[in-house]
Parts: sequence; C-alpha cells; structure tokens
Amino acid sequence: MEKPVAEPSAEPQLAQMREPVEIIGQLNKLTQENKISWRSATKEAVSRHNDDARIQACYEAKYKGNTLRLTRMQTKRYQRIEDIAFAYPLRLMHTMHRDKKTGQEFYWDNHLILELVDPEGAIVWSPKYVSILEGLLTSVQHQVTRLAYKNFVTEIFAEG
Repeated sequence: MEKPVAEPSAEPQLAQMREPVEIIGQLNKLTQENKISWRSATKEAVSRHNDDARIQACYEAKYKGNTLRLTRMQTKRYQRIEDIAFAYPLRLMHTMHRDKKTGQEFYWDNHLILELVDPEGAIVWSPKYVSILEGLLTSVQHQVTRLAYKNFVTEIFAEG
C-alpha cells in the first residue's frame, strides 16, 4: 500500500506568486516601522566595483537571517549616443564624457538596485527596477540619517 503524498504547503506557493512591487512595499513598511534596521555600507560597496561604476550610496540590513542591500549607483555607458535612434532626448538627459584611458565617449547611467544576498555574498534575488524602489530608498535614507543625527546630538550634549 502506497503512502499518501502530503499536500504542498500553500505558504511557499504564495511566496512565489508575490510580485516584486508587493515585496518592496512590505520592505518599505517594515523599514518605516523600524522592524528592519539599515546601515550605510557605501565604503564596502565601493571596494567591490571598478572604474566603470560609481557608488553614490549603499545600505545593508539584516532581517531574519537574510541580508538586504540597496545600492544607488552609476555605470559608464560607452555606446555612441549618435548611433541610438532616440539620440536627441538622450543627449538632453545625459552629459557626455571622454574616457581618459580609451578616448571613448560615455555617459553615466543611473541605477537603483535591491539585492537579497546569501551568507557567502552571492546575490540570490534582485528584482528589475520598479519606481517603488525610490520610496524604499527614501525610507532607508530617512532611517539612517535620523539615527546618525540622534547619535550626533547625544554625543554633543554628553560633553557637558
């Protein structure tokens, strides 16, 4: 007689059906409620990238054994704007630069990246850009800035 096969739990299926917008919205809510605490990790992030990337800000948080990383960065784009079909609007949006090593023209392209990182440092999930990431970044920056300000004021008044 065969053993009955257990029904799969609905919880993993629900997790797979969640859209990135929902997940990011929940992360934003938990950040605003201080259930996720972020810290600046810009210095560490800069050391992971080369000359073709500029890190403007990087924040990390630990949440229930997971590491979240939110990075605002710019990367060099070397394709010639003249060769792109929508060159005129792109030329208005970007300032062209010349690479000192190669002499090629480039412009800086902006990115906001959310990553779920495993304990070994590998990225296990990173959604494509959605505008709700900007709201998460604002909440994270507000939390980190508020904490830094609070610590600063506490130190000033501790002096006497």
